[in-house]
Amino acid sequence: MIEPAQPKIIQTAVAWAWPVWRGVAAGPALVVTVDSARKTLAARHTRGEDFICDLRYSNCWKSNRRQDLKKHLAIAAFGRRYFSEIYRGNWPHKGRYRKMEWLHTNSENAGFAAYWLCIAMFAVIEWAQPAFGAEARRHDRWPTNFGIGIVNIGLTMLVPVSGVLAAQWAKTNGIGLLNLMHAPFWLAALATVLLRSLVGYLFHFSEHKLRALWRIHRIHHCDTHLDVSTSVRNHPLEIVVLFVVTVPLAIAVGFDPWVLAAYELFENMTNAFAHANLRLPEKIDKPLRLLFVTPNMHCLHHSAWRPETDSNYGQVFSFWDRLFGTYSAAPRAGYDAMRIGLNEIAAEQAADIVWQMKLPALPSDLRAREASPSGKSAQP
Repeated sequence: MIEPAQPKIIQTAVAWAWPVWRGVAAGPALVVTVDSARKTLAARHTRGEDFICDLRYSNCWKSNRRQDLKKHLAIAAFGRRYFSEIYRGNWPHKGRYRKMEWLHTNSENAGFAAYWLCIAMFAVIEWAQPAFGAEARRHDRWPTNFGIGIVNIGLTMLVPVSGVLAAQWAKTNGIGLLNLMHAPFWLAALATVLLRSLVGYLFHFSEHKLRALWRIHRIHHCDTHLDVSTSVRNHPLEIVVLFVVTVPLAIAVGFDPWVLAAYELFENMTNAFAHANLRLPEKIDKPLRLLFVTPNMHCLHHSAWRPETDSNYGQVFSFWDRLFGTYSAAPRAGYDAMRIGLNEIAAEQAADIVWQMKLPALPSDLRAREASPSGKSAQP
């Protein structure tokens, strides 16, 4: 009997998506223990192969760390019992090994796939239980928001450098403070996460205080409704400026490339979560926001009232806002009365992708946003 086409497609999609998701989700945990894991696995699989010797002496593919990361993600996705087959390059062409071969050759896309799975998941949840009752106007907003996101994806594919690649180059050549110090893995990992998140906070803070950066960044705040699509609404120039900041920093400090890759993937997922049109229960949100940014916390940052807009700059961790005095707990007028967007930008302009792309060239006034909780603008 021939099976129906639709269930077969669904089964195939789930069968392929789950290993990718599992591999990427296990990445941060794997990164933390990678040094000890390599030696432990080598001891368990002492078969005399050359790759075992290389692992024992920590000479594990130093010339190609990206290839190394692919194989570790494959281990995370399919289990340690496939260790020997993965590292000896034995990729049978049937069954589960076919998926292993796919992940082995395409793991650089695993983070991309996991990120968009998060986008889709949060989109479904916020559609079922939205936090804000205002009309989402997805037919107007989503083509613009996701259109800008596609432009940014194309830009990142064309740019030949990134913070992770810069960190890998610095590590290979022994450049950077942490590399010159021969810092232990735990110290390099901790410094990478803390400094990278701090730079993200300071960069975001500067975008609201410096006129030139605000012209670029305000496209993100023009959105008149808050949902998961807002997380991809960033001007391409902002991506370029962020590269200019993070690449030299990654080289100078000597960030650990594996930890940096895991952190940036987690940051992207947290960004999608924080912008989603969700409202967490108080008993969940209160302890969670002690460390991480939550939707309840970040939605204030998109308020049309300037004192709330100029707060909660953190992108992953909330303690930077608490430390520097930019933390706001809840909207002054309540969540239901909060207006999203910028007073000086109309909804029609916010939904026009061409107008949004040329926004950095238009006049900018940091004081144009009237400091009033009612959200009424002093400008026409």
